[in-house]
Amino acid sequence: ELDIVKRLVALYLENENFIDANIFNKLLLSEFPNDPSGYINAAIISLNNDLPEEALKYLEPHIDKYIDNYSALYLIGTSYFQIKNLSNAEKYLNLSLNIYPQSRSSKHTLAMIYDQTGQWMKSDSLYLDLIKTDSTDAQAYNNFAYSLVERKANLELALEMSLIANKIQPNSAPYLDTLGWIYFHLEKYEKSLEYVQQSYSIDNTNPIIVEHLADILKATKQISKANLIYLQAIDIGGDSLKIQQKMLNK
Repeated sequence: ELDIVKRLVALYLENENFIDANIFNKLLLSEFPNDPSGYINAAIISLNNDLPEEALKYLEPHIDKYIDNYSALYLIGTSYFQIKNLSNAEKYLNLSLNIYPQSRSSKHTLAMIYDQTGQWMKSDSLYLDLIKTDSTDAQAYNNFAYSLVERKANLELALEMSLIANKIQPNSAPYLDTLGWIYFHLEKYEKSLEYVQQSYSIDNTNPIIVEHLADILKATKQISKANLIYLQAIDIGGDSLKIQQKMLNK
């Protein structure tokens, strides 16, 4: 019976039928509480529902059982990353990589952690590894480009990486935004506005994209439009204090 229930849960998860997966996984947890797969499945379902804290509640009490389990360690690391506990996220994602060194998902998230914590030698190394091992990884090209432009490290390389990302995956709001943001820092405002407006037309709910558009409008002396867009950025969760300071600075 255990194998049947496990196969059913796995099948529903594979087909992204999380409602039925949850029903059978609850049976797995209640009838076979010593089987680790039930807790791993519960964490996957929780993360699919944007509940990383719940995922951790399933996995953390049983961490000793998962010290050699890639999936569990990756899920714990991902959950910590989503709640912005970067030190624990780094710890568990590195443990997951020790077990499965080819994990691109672990490398992607670790690269973002190192970028956010200013460990750029580590993040750059991971991005280069991801690109070297898969030349079609648009996310790696884009994230590397955005990291470079944000720290103003190498705008020409950032531009090259961003152009590749947009060629691999056209019409992506974040990738178009990255490209426009690089042109902004290169003071090519016409191109910058073109790409960020395209990004905004695809997704006007991302506060970073909206704020970037306002920054470009302000730089091109379209102050009234810029202020309206800044207010929109605040309304959808942008950094209110920082944005208000931009609006006050002439």
